Amino acid sequence: MPKLSGLEVAAHIREIPDRMAKIVFVSNFPEYMQDSFNVEAFHYFPKPFLFEDFEKLLFRIIKSYRESENASFLLKEDGAEEVIFAENIIAIHSINAKKKRIQIFLEYKTIEAYGVLSEWEKKLNSDSFFCPCRGYLVNLNRIHFIKDNELIMSNNEKIPLSRRQEKELRSIFSKKLLSINQVR
Repeated sequence: MPKLSGLEVAAHIREIPDRMAKIVFVSNFPEYMQDSFNVEAFHYFPKPFLFEDFEKLLFRIIKSYRESENASFLLKEDGAEEVIFAENIIAIHSINAKKKRIQIFLEYKTIEAYGVLSEWEKKLNSDSFFCPCRGYLVNLNRIHFIKDNELIMSNNEKIPLSRRQEKELRSIFSKKLLSINQVR
């Protein structure tokens, strides 16, 4: 088996359908921290680090898994029922508000279902989901990057971002980065 870097292993893990493993990097090379975002790393520890910091992170990961276990939904689509987990939702789009039709974007497929965006907003964790413009709800953990007035999601779906919401989104990301740095 060829030698793989941690980033290459993480990229392979991300290729597994509906797999939301929490990836944590530990490295002596801070220049790899930026690359770790490309594989949706949960955290990056520069060496050396304190055991207490690692322990805090481990508890955050456990809490995150416990919360996501509870956030599952049973969707009925074409006579079949499917369980989807909140962490696997990339975005939700209201395609016809009058007929209560929505699209739910998952990593490897899109499901059309009955529902109202405001109901989904109430059901989903407000710390993980954000409304970038009218008619959309996105998973903050699945935003790959912000480009112009668009969000590029982890499945390469492009979601519009209003100018008003862009400022709030950048503030949310800044707070997330600050909380990560405080764990160190």
